[in-house]
Amino acid sequence: MIAEIVTVGEELLLGSTVNTNAAWLGERLDRLGFRTRRVVTVGDDLEAISAAVESSIGSSDLVVITGGLGPTHDDVTKKALADLLGVDLVIDPIVEEELRVRFERRGRPFTAGRRSMATLPEGFEAFSNPVGTAPGLFYVREGVRRCGVLVLPGVPYEMKAIVDKYADEIGRRLALGVKRLHRTFLTAGITENRLEEIVQDLIETRHPDVRFALLPDAKTGVRLRVSVDSKDAAEAKTHLDTVSEGVSQRLGTLVYGFDDDVLEDVVGRLLRESGLTLALAESCTGGLIADRITDVAGSSDYFKGCVVAYDNSVKMSLLGVSQDALERHGAVSGQVAVEMAAGCRKRLDAEIGVSATGIAGPGGGTPDKPVGTVYLGLSTHEKELAIKLHLTENRSLNKMLTSTAALNLIRRFVLKHD
Repeated sequence: MIAEIVTVGEELLLGSTVNTNAAWLGERLDRLGFRTRRVVTVGDDLEAISAAVESSIGSSDLVVITGGLGPTHDDVTKKALADLLGVDLVIDPIVEEELRVRFERRGRPFTAGRRSMATLPEGFEAFSNPVGTAPGLFYVREGVRRCGVLVLPGVPYEMKAIVDKYADEIGRRLALGVKRLHRTFLTAGITENRLEEIVQDLIETRHPDVRFALLPDAKTGVRLRVSVDSKDAAEAKTHLDTVSEGVSQRLGTLVYGFDDDVLEDVVGRLLRESGLTLALAESCTGGLIADRITDVAGSSDYFKGCVVAYDNSVKMSLLGVSQDALERHGAVSGQVAVEMAAGCRKRLDAEIGVSATGIAGPGGGTPDKPVGTVYLGLSTHEKELAIKLHLTENRSLNKMLTSTAALNLIRRFVLKHD
């Protein structure tokens, strides 16, 4: 089943808004059994919208359009669709009443502009918006090629809520015959190229209904997604389990979770189960590791706190880093990383201390320590160690990669992996 995505909005073309909708939809449609062939972005222009949809509707099984459903003058998607299909725009009385009640409940007037959100191209069905006002729209165009048209608000959380609510309904309407199952292996501490090398023979000898995708990300690590297509759901699950077992044996402890797991959640669960507490000392990451740790509800059960020691004087005064270590080895060194980790552990009375110190960039590098040189330190009552990372020349990317590496270091230590 082929899908195409049309995203509408001048802000997307100008770059003032990042088109996250297309990325999310591509992944979600894949789970539903569609292969997204292309994504087209157009401005708030009747002719441009009509041309993009007309091009997609004749060669796809589903066209998803986002944006242009609001009450302002530049929200012209519905008019473009009505003109393209040769139908009128009509008021849906049920949607109109729902909108009226919603605005009155909020103490806001039900203006003509807001009433316009109840206008639909004739033949379209309204999909209610669980978290916003403008409804989604759905239509199945019969003809030489049957094609569904799904129209969604451009606001990301509204768009996602409507898709999640009506995904099964869309599948039924379009009579999807192929079942697609996924399993995503979440890894940390390995590059995309090295991961591919480990499973290369599995990829090359795969069944034609099995697909592999490598998806690198600074925050999640490299994700390896295995997809299986089958007309029989039970057969697809059996095949997926068989392939996944082979992948699991290859990757071993590189895998920290599956599908929707989050690394900081995994680390938090391990710390809570082990009864260990954690303290952090951050320099180049500026508190990012602590931010991720505390994104997890209940992290106060195991997280003591963090010292952001950017200046060397703070490293010495708050963490007890020796002046000798700073002078002999430099702030970006294994020796200083270990002393920072030991200092935060003792100062905050935790079982584990972890630190990060490095040259995030874009300046500050030397021939011996180029931009992207980072050291992680770990300290407990029985053990101390330092790990050297060679990262990129991008500051933001280096901070995120370092935070992911630090979380993975904690995970592996608690699990007693080398």
